Amino acid sequence: MHLPQLRIFLLALFLLFVTAGLERPAQAQITNPASCPAVLPPGTSGTPYSYQFTGAGTPHPSSPWTVSSGALPPGLLLGAITGILSGTPTAAGSYSFTITYRTVSPGATYNCACTLVIASAQGCSFTGSSSGSISFANIDPSTQGPITNNTVTQQVIFRCSTDVTYSFATNPANPRLTLSGNDIPFTLGLAALAQNNTDTTPISLFTTSSSISQANHQNAPAGQYASGIIGVTISWTGASTGSIIANVTASGTVINTCAVTQQAGTLNFNMDPSSAGTTLGVIASDLKIKCTKDSPIGISASSVCGIPPRLYPSSSGCSGFSIPYTFNISAGVTGQGFGPGRDIPLLVGGSANSANYADAPWGNYGDSQTVTISY
Repeated sequence: MHLPQLRIFLLALFLLFVTAGLERPAQAQITNPASCPAVLPPGTSGTPYSYQFTGAGTPHPSSPWTVSSGALPPGLLLGAITGILSGTPTAAGSYSFTITYRTVSPGATYNCACTLVIASAQGCSFTGSSSGSISFANIDPSTQGPITNNTVTQQVIFRCSTDVTYSFATNPANPRLTLSGNDIPFTLGLAALAQNNTDTTPISLFTTSSSISQANHQNAPAGQYASGIIGVTISWTGASTGSIIANVTASGTVINTCAVTQQAGTLNFNMDPSSAGTTLGVIASDLKIKCTKDSPIGISASSVCGIPPRLYPSSSGCSGFSIPYTFNISAGVTGQGFGPGRDIPLLVGGSANSANYADAPWGNYGDSQTVTISY
């Protein structure tokens, strides 16, 4: 073959190889079709979190999304069908895990290695209302000891992160229930101070340990008392410092009541059949009561032997020779309270006419009166 022909042949052969190379399909390189950032958007402990993983192709009909290694932050879950990572994280930290995505077209499994940083909540916050109230059911001035029968009618819930220590302060520092210028100091029952266990542990601000001491309620007039707004400041120190304020109200009802402090008295008559006129009875010891301050009290009495009252021989009950007499007792009084020296004597008196006992046989006569106290 001559040299010019050889050159033409080699050139044609070269072009043939080049053309064949251009027409061959390119080798398809498989890449992960899932949306897979190495570092996910950060979250905060105690704050709801959500992130959507996405993938190309036809997802496997049964649980296309799984966590194949590592562990999600506590409080978060991965939707097996949706690919949504969501929930409320409960602990701060850096978490590494692998999300696996399966498809049926093309049939493949893809892995996504991720890191998610959960930051501390940094302090305290309310999880609901920042207003609350407590109520003292019935404040009985006659009660010996403190009043502790109270209920939380509206609770305040808060939470604090684990890296802080919280404390309380109230304004006013010494709260009072008031009514028409009358004050009843009380203590506000607050949660026991502690460092929180987890960033999302709910803490109830109020307890039922609120109380009113006997010295502060025993001389209070009856009625519905209220405190006005009490500010409870929750302050924290630690990795961060700050405070939040809850507005608290308290109420209580002082009831109208009485108690007998001296239960018996004796009305003595010295009746001489030979003496004309009226014999007055001499009270030896008064009945005594205590009642809620400023409350009107009704007093009445009735004889065990009926009306009108009569004295009978002491051994015969309500039979035999009888001596009519009058019996007088305080018609009504006003309560003075239950403090020391607040006793109210119920003044008792009576009289017997000599005409009614001039022919009475000798002996001891008696009757019993029942005193009713109305309030």
